Amino acid sequence: MRLYRLLYSASRVTKPSTNWADFQKNLPEAVSKEFKEFIASSQAIATSVSSKSETKPPIDFDFYRQRLSDPKFVDMLEKQYNDVQVPYPEDTEGIEQKISAAWDAEKEYAEKLYSFADGYQFINEKMIEQLTMLPRYEDMTQEMLYYYFPESMNRKSEYPHTVKVNKLQNDPGLKQFMTFKSWNITKKVPPPVGEGESK
Repeated sequence: MRLYRLLYSASRVTKPSTNWADFQKNLPEAVSKEFKEFIASSQAIATSVSSKSETKPPIDFDFYRQRLSDPKFVDMLEKQYNDVQVPYPEDTEGIEQKISAAWDAEKEYAEKLYSFADGYQFINEKMIEQLTMLPRYEDMTQEMLYYYFPESMNRKSEYPHTVKVNKLQNDPGLKQFMTFKSWNITKKVPPPVGEGESK
């Protein structure tokens, strides 16, 4: 919920109210319960704050002057009451700047994550496209399997180096297991540049 709280805090700084419907669209279903509790708590605080008056409630000091024996005492109370000033809370700890900085960092991270996910999506779509072009599994032979997936055949084997013993993929069309050697199906890789040359 850390990111969502930052999003809410940032929206409260830049906007007078929160659009809860749009806010909920960006949340996964797994946090729906916490989101409802968060809305209830936020609305309770907003209701409590809005119920308070922005100015001091008026007091009829003349009413008390007429009923008290010492009007000067009422004058003193009236003066002290009128002199009371409640300053607007100041952001002495720079919370607004911290929220803005955290929002920028989260936004940058989200953009990188979106780009990373788009790259994986492109790769997976290309892979699916290539898989749809392959022959059917029933028509796949051992040679075709090696041709399309050479890395699956280039693996360590055990004596007696048969397909049956090493549990390699067998062609369903074959009536019996093939007994070719593992080194006969290993992909031939040319040596690196510089190796194998006569000095």
